[in-house]
Amino acid sequence: MPDNILLPIGKIRKAHGIKGEVSIEHYADFPDILKKGIFLQLPGKSPVPYDIISFRAHHGALLLRLKNIDDRNAAETLRGAEIFIPESRLPAPDDGSIYLHEIMGLHVIASDENGQDADWGTISAVTDTAGQELWTISKQNENDVLLPATPEFIVAFDLDNGIVRIAPPLGLFELYRSGE
Repeated sequence: MPDNILLPIGKIRKAHGIKGEVSIEHYADFPDILKKGIFLQLPGKSPVPYDIISFRAHHGALLLRLKNIDDRNAAETLRGAEIFIPESRLPAPDDGSIYLHEIMGLHVIASDENGQDADWGTISAVTDTAGQELWTISKQNENDVLLPATPEFIVAFDLDNGIVRIAPPLGLFELYRSGE
């Protein structure tokens, strides 16, 4: 296991062909991060390092050749494995951008009607529905709030202090948490 955090970047969908290639679903927009190898984790198992021999685009997917995976049968044993890379391999984000894993657990703060900071809870999940990022904001003993992560609702990130400031649509908080 590496010294730093492993981040999920995809999943092996299936074997491709007879020479051991695997088709992957990938969440990273920059496949060059695969050049130094990956970690694969099958359900219930620990992550295992694999060297990449080659990778190529194929019909909207990415095909990988892994060292010591030389035939279809070996490739099939990896079906469903999660793909990880060490966090240290991610390139620096563009100015004004942050990585998705950096927002998990951030405290969500919004100004209330009196201009006071109100704690909405923490970001507990991020989903992508039809191209729209949606945050799940959780707070103990209260209903979760779903917030569309659009520029008009996000005011600022303060990663050093673990905070994201939002300007939610009127009534959203009450819609989810009224009557409690």
